[in-house]
Amino acid sequence: MDYLNTKGLTRPPVTVIDAIMGSGKTTWMIEYMNRMAARDQFHGGQPCKFIYVTPLLSETDRIRSACPIADFKNPVPRHGSKFYDFKTLLREGQNIATTHSLFSQLDRECYDLIKDQGYTLVIDEALNCLEVFDGLSKADREMLFNSDMVFVEEETKKLRWNHELHGRYTGKFEQIKSLCDNGNLVVYSSNGSRTVLIWEFAVDFLFSFRDVFILTYLFKGSPMSLYLVTEGFSFDHMSIQVDYVGDQVTRNIVNYDDVDEGAIKTKLRSLISIYEGPRNKVGERIADKGSYPFTSTWFDTELRKGKMSRLTKIRNTTVKFFEVDAKTPSALNGWTTLKKAESELRGKGYAKGFIPINSKATNDYAQKTSLAYLANVYYQTIIKQFFQSKGMVVYEDLYALSEMLQWVFRSAIRNDKPITIFIPSPRMRQLLKDWLETDNYEDLVMQIDESRETQMVESKMRREGVEVHA
Repeated sequence: MDYLNTKGLTRPPVTVIDAIMGSGKTTWMIEYMNRMAARDQFHGGQPCKFIYVTPLLSETDRIRSACPIADFKNPVPRHGSKFYDFKTLLREGQNIATTHSLFSQLDRECYDLIKDQGYTLVIDEALNCLEVFDGLSKADREMLFNSDMVFVEEETKKLRWNHELHGRYTGKFEQIKSLCDNGNLVVYSSNGSRTVLIWEFAVDFLFSFRDVFILTYLFKGSPMSLYLVTEGFSFDHMSIQVDYVGDQVTRNIVNYDDVDEGAIKTKLRSLISIYEGPRNKVGERIADKGSYPFTSTWFDTELRKGKMSRLTKIRNTTVKFFEVDAKTPSALNGWTTLKKAESELRGKGYAKGFIPINSKATNDYAQKTSLAYLANVYYQTIIKQFFQSKGMVVYEDLYALSEMLQWVFRSAIRNDKPITIFIPSPRMRQLLKDWLETDNYEDLVMQIDESRETQMVESKMRREGVEVHA
């Protein structure tokens, strides 16, 4: 079996446009694509073809309507599959707007079609490039290995299908066969004891594009940033500069290090009110023992306790926040937590306002003015260890902040309306404060590091019985 071979190929230029939500990244990209389409159509230029990838299907409709000359197509179910139509559009050389989910299904045939057509890739919001793969039971994995249907490629640790013995296989493992051929599955041993399968986006596919744009915010905190670096990619780190001349608004990309967010942060400081009061006590670590509240591990422990867990107190405290402190009707209340704890933390007056914690690029919750963020975000342990095994420094605070900000900006703040937010996790609350208090990336990182050191000192003082004053 011939797998994707990128040896000798040139990595495409990657441009990251890293700018705060609402700064006009997508607008700039739409203007760029319109200019390129007009140049091609009216000035006889070389056709520039685009694949635009966004988290939500609704955003693909926005791209289609905003770029009439480019005439973007959105894959539709054909022969029972949107992916079938996606390949058809590739063969026709159409401009395509699609979702992260569909794009993650790329296979070797797509690689060849994209390369032949000379596409530019636009990724709106960083892709989820790595996750623990749970699509095989332990018994099925053992059967695949014992039957010599799969093997581990020594150099890359990728799981590969044994085409020499089972090349014509059809059956329940056809999807696994396809993932093996695409290079999506990696065998990883955690600390020499636990062996897991990791699904990863086949970065080799990027070699098929003419160039790549990534539209996001705080990119250096994202797993995608680490993943690209581990795979040998570099990128031009840019941002958006907005200029106003009378009624005219222009947007240009500038070097990321030259961006000052002072003006927009000044406005946001007046619009974002972070709850400070006794209800935050539900997020404190008891006697500095066990996991920190609101992490995935902590939720697992509390859910096992049943009626003895702290979740009932958290739910009641959140009810009081919305009723007594926010004093807003349920229609204006939005909240989130990890999916595993949603049913346990769902409370009166805010239950129907659940906003998934990984929400991005949607305006569906723009009426929400009172928020509760009941989570303490970290990397999956296996994914963190995977990156560290490759010598990468994993900056979990920056990752947690970027995830929280994406969620917060689903609310009324995106329309310049004031919001109030309850964040009982001390770590997450401090991260939002640090972000609001700084005007550029360098100062933000310094502030986060200082805050973390202060929290560590205070934690040590509590363990030693020393009273800590706010």
